[in-house]
Amino acid sequence: IPTIQISDFKIANSKNHVILLIPNMEATIELAPLFKKQVNIQKINVSSVDMDISELEQNNSSEKAPSKSPEAMKAQKTELSKLLWVEDVHVDKLSLRFKNGQAKESLIVNNFAIKNMANFNMQLEYLKNVFNVEGSFGTLTELLSNPEFLPIDLRIKQKSMNATLRGQIGQLSDMSKIRLDFDAKITKLSDLTPLLKVNLKNMNYDANLRFSAEGDLNKLTLKKFNLSFGQNTLNLTGTPILTNLSSKPELTMTLSTILESGTLNKKLGLNPFELTTSLKASKNEIKLDKLAYLAHKSDLSGTILINLIKAPIEIQANLNSTYLDLKDVLYREEIKQVSSLPAQDEKKKFIPQYKLPWDILSKFSLNGQIQIAKCPLSQSISDYATINMKPTLSQGVLTSPVQMRLLSGTVNSIVRLSQKEKSIQFKLEGKNLSLNKISPVNKELKDAKYYGLEYAGTIGTAYGWILAT
Repeated sequence: IPTIQISDFKIANSKNHVILLIPNMEATIELAPLFKKQVNIQKINVSSVDMDISELEQNNSSEKAPSKSPEAMKAQKTELSKLLWVEDVHVDKLSLRFKNGQAKESLIVNNFAIKNMANFNMQLEYLKNVFNVEGSFGTLTELLSNPEFLPIDLRIKQKSMNATLRGQIGQLSDMSKIRLDFDAKITKLSDLTPLLKVNLKNMNYDANLRFSAEGDLNKLTLKKFNLSFGQNTLNLTGTPILTNLSSKPELTMTLSTILESGTLNKKLGLNPFELTTSLKASKNEIKLDKLAYLAHKSDLSGTILINLIKAPIEIQANLNSTYLDLKDVLYREEIKQVSSLPAQDEKKKFIPQYKLPWDILSKFSLNGQIQIAKCPLSQSISDYATINMKPTLSQGVLTSPVQMRLLSGTVNSIVRLSQKEKSIQFKLEGKNLSLNKISPVNKELKDAKYYGLEYAGTIGTAYGWILAT
């Protein structure tokens, strides 16, 4: 049986940078088909392949090669498929270097094997994650003859993830016909932190993603889209539409989100809710329009715009609520009562200490406006507050002026959260307040209609003080 050996095969660019290097390749060829002007390759063995596609050069020439008609290209590929057949291919190791933004990254493929040009298996190493991939994609004859649809069947396994991709891809040259079903089960989200380059270390719960994709690179519709977390207690559904995938990809969809009661809502610190929004996303920004949030009796609507270009990420929000009670929104464990306070602090009001995600304050900046028509502040206050807030976040400091109409009067305040100091500071000034609406009413204040209030303090040391004039 004839054997062909190739050593030190190289392809370099104009700057003499090696793009492809194959130190050793061996091919076993059947002899009889050669007399019929056919090449049947029984097996190709490659010890290693080194590819550096980050150094590929774009052809900026204004002159374009004459294009062939689709019929001529198909006829040419069909003729080639009759002349060439490859049985088995085995590559011990393939190293692929590419650019991800400005950084260079590497993908390692170990033990890549194709049997009968239909079934294959390999091991991928990327960002310290190991994936075992196996499946089939049709024969070489089918590939070269450019069938209407090319069958795809992939199974991907990783330490915390099992995924399948099944369907068909047509017209491989331009991916003009795509029909794929994707299903992924992730047992522990936190294990994907290195792969996704997002801090998921505290997300020790499961996730499931499934959809059916139909279309092409100009418009790809993801039907039956469902993303769920925490044993299906958080579900995101909709019909995402991806456009311009080959140039400037964009995503549009009407997103529905439901958070049910379970361990996940406690970890997130949120009570169950329903949310719908019109979502539009691109490389530069994400826009949530026609947002409608409902948690028990509380509601929230408006628009959120997230600018992904700026560092840190910039968020602009304009939100309105007809009724908002933080007890509906935030999940809170029962606070244990403190039996006694230090003697020197007996006259100070005790304020329980809350654990807040301080680090998140440095991850983005914020400019917003929130208007609340009715907001209950306390069980002892029968009146609702009307609130107007304008929060801003910059360099780890969140500041918000707050204007309230309460107890027939007004309360103006400034709230300041500092990541560096890990504290919440308040300054409040109330005017013309009818404190007789507070229950139980102090005997001295029973007939008081107007009252002034000032408050200044810090939550972080767990103490504050209150001054009344």
